[in-house]
Amino acid sequence: MAGRSPVNLLVMLLLLSNVTIARGAFGNGSAQKKRFLLEMKKTLEYLSGFNNFLVEINGFRHGIERVHKEMDGVLNEKIEEHEEKKLDGYDTNEDWLTFF
Repeated sequence: MAGRSPVNLLVMLLLLSNVTIARGAFGNGSAQKKRFLLEMKKTLEYLSGFNNFLVEINGFRHGIERVHKEMDGVLNEKIEEHEEKKLDGYDTNEDWLTFF
């Protein structure tokens, strides 16, 4: 096993689930999907270094709030697109938002 590094299975599974959710929610080539995955990656990075004391001292709280705001923006855009499609007469029964 020389030259091999350990694999963090938890991180790998979280990344897999994020990619799966993003593909289902946004499709394949969406800029929203890329933004969503980027913000989820940032979230994982913040959570991996999570410590209440460090959150306040190192400014992690500000970073986490910034990621949260960006994620809200991405999801709100997707909801608005869904509503616009409904108003334009598109069948949204297969849309992921229908299930929520």
